[in-house]
Amino acid sequence: MNVPNRLSVLVVMAAAAVGGCSKTNLTNLYKNPDYPSAPLDNVIVIAVERNEDMRRMWEQAIAAEFQSRGVLATPSYQIFPTSLPDSQQVRVVINRDNMNGAVVTHRLNVTQTGGFGGGYDKQTTMSRQDYWSGWYHSYYQTVMLGSPPPEKEKKGRYQLDVWSARDGGKFVWTGSTVEIDPTSVEKLREEVAGQLVPELQHQNVIPKN
Repeated sequence: MNVPNRLSVLVVMAAAAVGGCSKTNLTNLYKNPDYPSAPLDNVIVIAVERNEDMRRMWEQAIAAEFQSRGVLATPSYQIFPTSLPDSQQVRVVINRDNMNGAVVTHRLNVTQTGGFGGGYDKQTTMSRQDYWSGWYHSYYQTVMLGSPPPEKEKKGRYQLDVWSARDGGKFVWTGSTVEIDPTSVEKLREEVAGQLVPELQHQNVIPKN
């Protein structure tokens, strides 16, 4: 093979490699290899926040990004306008409204480490117990029974979880954001919603356009 042809092949291979990789700033990533059995197209979005204004802002921004990509997404504040729903309330609504998934965000208490660029872990403790009675209940208790949030929220990192209502209810995906100002609508759109939804499409968790 002559040099020009060899270079052409390398360029094509490099382009294919880039196209097959996920481009995301999210880290601490995990995807259940067996679920969901079909892409999720009707989800509830829950921001585990005691501050109702913050909760509404986060849920609306994330739901809007899902909706822009053809996924039916309902912010939980539209159903529970006065307070964050507990795990049993969420289960009831999901069954009543024939939703097939849930997207949950919560602030990480400590800075977690992890490589950027879409690298996925092969296992996680998240899938070892029932999500709603275990992890979500823990998030809910920490937020609702803990100290009141500060008047001005500090920068932090957030965990994003996805759960499927199919197959008896399965934990599907998790990831963490970069450190952001949680009160910035622009950062919320860019670093949370704008990173989360495309990555879920890339992983076939939600339908691709």
